[in-house]
Amino acid sequence: MSNIERAYTEKRTFIRMRVDTPVLLTLADGSNTEIEAICKDLSGTGMLVEVDHQIALGTKLHVNIKSAKAPFSANAEVARIKTSPSGNYIHGLKLNEINDGGE
Repeated sequence: MSNIERAYTEKRTFIRMRVDTPVLLTLADGSNTEIEAICKDLSGTGMLVEVDHQIALGTKLHVNIKSAKAPFSANAEVARIKTSPSGNYIHGLKLNEINDGGE
């Protein structure tokens, strides 16, 4: 790792955990449209989700990971998008508010 890469990674406040779990995204535009996705990684301020179609930058979402041990629910916003090698879309979500105890 170069000194520049190390300096950048050391600036992270939260550790990014690699996960591979289903997540339900709900559009916060009042339509209640649900999108099934896969959460690829998660930190205290953001997450990466993989979806088979593109969600526009700036779209506000409600995210929900169901788990018997540690359910997770938050309000988020699409901050960046890239294409995966498989042709799906990787969305970087900024977590704006984490809700207590999941949904």
